[in-house]
Amino acid sequence: MPLAEAAAILNHFAIPRRDYAVLPVRHGLINRSYKVTDKATGKPRYFLQQIDHHIFKDVEGLMHNIKQVTAHFELLPNPPGHLTTVNSGDKNYYRSPAGAYWRLYPYVDGNTYIRAGDRQLATEAGRMFGQFLKALSGLPPGAMVITIPRFHDIDWRYQQFQASLGTAGKQRLRKAAWLIRLVEENISAVQKIYHNIVHHCPLRVVHNDTKLSNLLFDGQQRGLCVVDYDTLMPGYIPLDFGDAIRSLASTTVEDDPHTGRTFFNRQVFAAFTPAFIKALGNAITKAETSQFANSVPYMPFLMGLRMLTDYLNNDSYYTTRYAEHNYHRAANQLTLYSSGMALMPEMNKIVNKTVSALN
Repeated sequence: MPLAEAAAILNHFAIPRRDYAVLPVRHGLINRSYKVTDKATGKPRYFLQQIDHHIFKDVEGLMHNIKQVTAHFELLPNPPGHLTTVNSGDKNYYRSPAGAYWRLYPYVDGNTYIRAGDRQLATEAGRMFGQFLKALSGLPPGAMVITIPRFHDIDWRYQQFQASLGTAGKQRLRKAAWLIRLVEENISAVQKIYHNIVHHCPLRVVHNDTKLSNLLFDGQQRGLCVVDYDTLMPGYIPLDFGDAIRSLASTTVEDDPHTGRTFFNRQVFAAFTPAFIKALGNAITKAETSQFANSVPYMPFLMGLRMLTDYLNNDSYYTTRYAEHNYHRAANQLTLYSSGMALMPEMNKIVNKTVSALN
């Protein structure tokens, strides 16, 4: 998209009329994002996004959820660090005559990380996500729109995977044969984990995409705020826990092609977990903490399955930079699943020790 077109969108939001520079930024895998800088001062002022309505089918519902959460936070005496949207008229987004959806946030100058390289960052990440979810615990799930049905549902993702097997090209099927076999050999165990979480844990408003890169930190690795609210909707705290561990405690980035160096970092897990549980305090139930260790292998399996499905579907969902990108993502995540299964007894001990110390 020409930058002049993106800059013109700013006129539809309730911001001071100044001379702004609009520059594209690489942010996430789906939405187009831009940093808006005041030319007179050189300081970034806003973060502009075009929401991909081909991926997010219900943008109005998505933005409704963001409005519900930010309004809820504003009523709290000590809200967690969070983003707020700039209005366009009486809405928190703008829809162009061409049908494109845009939103604008005040710019937060912070650092992001892909993995937690030390215990300090892991501890701060645990505190941030825990406080965010505790603040959300007072918001009833019925106030939210389910914008992505069955988002973390392994049964649904497995059905999509099976459908992709019938349409995939022979070359990609051959390339991914060992991953397909791994999925088929483990799907029953993973489905059991999911069903236990759903049957024993309360449905809550959660983030649903708690990767480490969705946290902003200052220069001293102190937390500023949780970002990326596209998946705010009803879900389960154990799955948010597992997804956080999936990114921050992995020894590699999720598309590292060298699976031999992909596993979970025990020390990072041991730092994140107590901080997360302590921040949640009495908002968390025993039924939920009992599923924390189970969620750790569950989330990389789910993500690996989704990435494998997209690979077999010729990369129709995730943005890719080269032909085998989704294949490497899937291999990495399914390898991480195996590491999580092996570490489950040790992770359970850490969770139980933290819970016992708080009681």
